[in-house]
Amino acid sequence: IDQALAHEHDGDALWIACTHGDVIKAVLADALGVHLDAFQRIVADPASMSVIRYTPHRPFVLHVNHTGTDLSSALRPKPEEPSKAEDAATTHDATVGGSTD
Repeated sequence: IDQALAHEHDGDALWIACTHGDVIKAVLADALGVHLDAFQRIVADPASMSVIRYTPHRPFVLHVNHTGTDLSSALRPKPEEPSKAEDAATTHDATVGGSTD
């Protein structure tokens, strides 16, 4: 779904899937590379939000069981012209040492 929506919207799309907690935990487990037998270790409360950014190389789990109001850190910054080295580092890997948000 993500690839089809990204293609339709010029490479970037934000979409929401609402479902039962166990389905959300199974999707999160897959994104984290956790075996499905262990997905019950993940908490997904009613009305909470979890955010996964899918890239061509691997998914990044940005939020799990988020119950606050600010998800701005999950939005991609407006595209600029980064250098090739910066582009490779920011596209395929998470920030070393964690987020700067």
